[in-house]
Amino acid sequence: MGLSTLPIDLLTYEENEMDLRVQKIEDKIPGLVLNKFNIELLTQRLVTITKWLGNNMSLPVKNIGYFGSSTGAPATFLAASKLSKIIEDGVYDNSIKAIVSRGGRTDLIADTNILKHMNVPSLFIVGSKDDQIIKVNKKTMSEFNPLTKSKMEIIDGASHLFEEEGKIEKVADIAGNWFLKFL
Repeated sequence: MGLSTLPIDLLTYEENEMDLRVQKIEDKIPGLVLNKFNIELLTQRLVTITKWLGNNMSLPVKNIGYFGSSTGAPATFLAASKLSKIIEDGVYDNSIKAIVSRGGRTDLIADTNILKHMNVPSLFIVGSKDDQIIKVNKKTMSEFNPLTKSKMEIIDGASHLFEEEGKIEKVADIAGNWFLKFL
């Protein structure tokens, strides 16, 4: 059995274009917020897409995993939390079976209490040149429910966007193996 993927951009073309325009002037106008930092919007879209996928596929979708990069990563954790159900006092049934965060900005999860209740196997893939995200992801992992399987893979010589030769392919291999293990 293999994996199927559904690549999703959580922002519209227009929202991406607006972010590019705003980035040119954001230092001149305090308080401007880029769409890509609207984590609640990204989360709601991911929840909606996941529900649509579960209700509209001709084949049953049993095991769903999320792969989130940069500002999309906090949305994956929040969406997984919103889609989980309490089956007993303090015990959650997770419809999302695995998460992979690539260079994830998990510091943008406003309510870290959700992490204490999650039990979704979570892999953090970070470039060795991305010191700040390594620290952020380690802090996120420390806030997880102790039962949560989590792991950090640091790819030697990679920066935040994994643009160096062969690095993004390494991300794909590591992520694929994580999903095969837990889905």
